[in-house]
Amino acid sequence: MYLIKKKKKKKKKKKKKKKKKKKKKKKKKKKKKKKKKKKKKKKKKKKKKKKKKKKKKKKKKKKKKKKKKKKKKKKKKKKKKKKKKKKKKKKKKKKKKKKKKKKKKKKKKMMMMMMMMMMMMMKEIK
Repeated sequence: MYLIKKKKKKKKKKKKKKKKKKKKKKKKKKKKKKKKKKKKKKKKKKKKKKKKKKKKKKKKKKKKKKKKKKKKKKKKKKKKKKKKKKKKKKKKKKKKKKKKKKKKKKKKKMMMMMMMMMMMMMKEIK
């Protein structure tokens, strides 16, 4: 029994060693040298592109001036909308008044009914 246990432990150790060797193979110094050469070529191209972008910015400034004129027109439209809102408020007030009148009429009717009932009751008693 003892011998079998010792053999099993040795096998586990061997597996671990193999994994470490694989990691070392993946790291190559040659690949790094190639990447550095490519980067140098790209930097030269970028400098030319920056000059073109500056010219485009000048054109954008002209467009902004046109937008300012459009904003003035929008302000006029807003004023018209405000007038419409005021009219709506007036209509609401009128509606409220009508409701109050209706309530008063109902009260009068109720009072009249009550008076009639009282009169009828008085007559019956007599």
